[in-house]
Amino acid sequence: MESMHKQQTETFVVFPANIGLSGHVFTSGEFIICNDAEKEPGFVDQVDNQPKVRNVKNFMIGPLYGTPVPGQDPAQRKPNGIIQFINKNGDLPIKEVDRKNFNEIAELLGMCIQNTSDVTKTIGVTLKLNSVMERI
Repeated sequence: MESMHKQQTETFVVFPANIGLSGHVFTSGEFIICNDAEKEPGFVDQVDNQPKVRNVKNFMIGPLYGTPVPGQDPAQRKPNGIIQFINKNGDLPIKEVDRKNFNEIAELLGMCIQNTSDVTKTIGVTLKLNSVMERI
């Protein structure tokens, strides 16, 4: 129980939503591909390079969404988070096929995060119910 509570309350990465390209992606839902990081004016190393990669050459930053709400206009969706990929192997440029693969990964991760959140809430309610039932 204690380790579960610790997992629920730990924050892994926090950044202001108005700083860097990551903040821009989080607030706008836009997808960013850059093949020359040094020349990207909006890149803020402390925010956009969380793993502290030396010599960032190229990157992709995209939004993560939860499970779509039936009937919701896709344009109205807001990201739940972002995901970053930095430095493609072999210093190769990032291409449109990489974006397609990225979108597939991001969609699966978004659903996993949403499902994990839902399961965690359900477990929390179950544990509280169990506690109340034990007192009765």
